[in-house]
Amino acid sequence: MNYAKLFMRRKDGLYQAKYKEGGKWKTLSAKDPKVLYDKLQAKKTAAPMTVGELIDLWYAEQETVVSYKTLESYAAPIRRIKAELGGRIAAELSAGDIQAFIIWISRRGYARRTVQLHRDILTMAYRWGLFNNKVTSNPAADQTIPKGLPIAHRGVPDDAALAAVKASAGVPFGLYAIVLLYTGLRRGEALALRYEDIDRKNQIMHVRRSVVFCSNSPEIKPPKTATGVRDVYFPTALLAVLPKGKTGWVFPGLDGELMTKQAFRIRWERYCETIGHQISSHQLRHYYATAMFEAGVPVLTAQSQLGHAQASTTMNIYTHLREQQQRSAFAQIEDYFAG
Repeated sequence: MNYAKLFMRRKDGLYQAKYKEGGKWKTLSAKDPKVLYDKLQAKKTAAPMTVGELIDLWYAEQETVVSYKTLESYAAPIRRIKAELGGRIAAELSAGDIQAFIIWISRRGYARRTVQLHRDILTMAYRWGLFNNKVTSNPAADQTIPKGLPIAHRGVPDDAALAAVKASAGVPFGLYAIVLLYTGLRRGEALALRYEDIDRKNQIMHVRRSVVFCSNSPEIKPPKTATGVRDVYFPTALLAVLPKGKTGWVFPGLDGELMTKQAFRIRWERYCETIGHQISSHQLRHYYATAMFEAGVPVLTAQSQLGHAQASTTMNIYTHLREQQQRSAFAQIEDYFAG
């Protein structure tokens, strides 16, 4: 083996290598690369794996098997886990230690789904460790989530924000917001929209592809679900602001090609600043679902328009909206009798 090729050689002639111990990077050096190799192997064998190192190894494999969007959702929980537990020896972490961490996270005001994601990441990392002989048990398995945590629901923008969006056709990137408002497209579906996909005569958008971001780079893929390939009806209010006679991407970057993730963020932030309201793409999609509910559109029709794989997903949205409607009615009754 050519050991010299394995390491960096410094200006002073010594070969150098780095290794991680206790969650921190450390350096070894030697004049003979074979000696350095042996020293490094001894360190790797002797140093017990930390929780942070276990998660890093598990995450490196996840990068090849899950979507970039899923990896994004892991980022913040992983930072919190590593900040609190990263330096601990993975094999020594007990079920009680992890339950204490989950309770600590739950007391910081996060919604149930967020707390659960912390637990799930630890469970998956330890399961990977078991399979790859890095640990001998999974202390994260079967950990319970505290009761009474808030369940996050993505609400619609308020009336002022909706009015600002509807009036923003002449604002840079305003068309993007209006398209989402009146069609319920997902962000990636809208960014992958071409003018050739728009049937103005029948007021239909043919959804056939979606943009996903791999790091900062956009890639074209099929929609999120098989039912995501669909024809979406759009109202006359949108037809009135859609440009005529154009071809190509509806929402391109400055070079005419697909926007990068950073370019999208900048344009969206500037748009929100211009209209004076902080809203998200998903909130506009949720407004579309709310509008269908209030218009009495049947669940299966709404499912088709939203591109949900399961009717239960649409039903859950409708159920939540119906509960909100009932609570509002009860509040009105309460005000009436209190008057």
